[in-house]
Amino acid sequence: MIGRRLTYANVMATIAVFLALGGTSYAVTALPRNSVGAKQLKKNAVTSVKVKDGSLTAADFAKGTLLTGATGATGATGPAGPRGETGATGDTGAAGPAGAQYASVDGDSQTNPITTNAVQVASGSISLDQAGKFALFARLDVTLQAAMCAGAADPVLFLQVDGTVVAKSGRTEADSGVNLEGIVLFGKMNVAQTAGSHTAKVMAGCSNGSAPATTPTHYNVAFLTITAA
Repeated sequence: MIGRRLTYANVMATIAVFLALGGTSYAVTALPRNSVGAKQLKKNAVTSVKVKDGSLTAADFAKGTLLTGATGATGATGPAGPRGETGATGDTGAAGPAGAQYASVDGDSQTNPITTNAVQVASGSISLDQAGKFALFARLDVTLQAAMCAGAADPVLFLQVDGTVVAKSGRTEADSGVNLEGIVLFGKMNVAQTAGSHTAKVMAGCSNGSAPATTPTHYNVAFLTITAA
């Protein structure tokens, strides 16, 4: 019988033969903590399915691999801030060119040395609403003849009211014969006048006091007064 022939040596020999034929493999049911690293992972072994959603951050990606989103819309403009302080006054600019110069017939007085030989160019009636000093303006077109004044003198146009020269109303022109369109003469009466009607005139004389050789012709004359109490 076989049972009677089993000995310790026979049993150990049989186990040895079984192990030799079956190899030395054995099953591993658990891995030690921190025992798997980069060397143990095959290439492309970790896929998207095996990565937990939301677990990666921008630091886990190489520079330039993440796409940049479009710029968002600009927000609404906020309220205006408080007004800033007034800046310092700038430097004064350079003086501009001098304007046209008008000769003064009689300075600040009411008399004129050329009045004796002056001739009337135009005449009109003005009405003052109240008594007092006033400014007088006259606009007209006038033709001056050449050689109107003798020697080196030039023609002078000025204003007169009731025989009195209007201060600083003179305008000197070259004695070469010219048509002046839309010229304006103006001045101020330094002596108070009564309210009511007065006679205003445009006069012409010569700068040296001599009598004009010819009388200027005129058209489209108009007078305007501004009264000051």
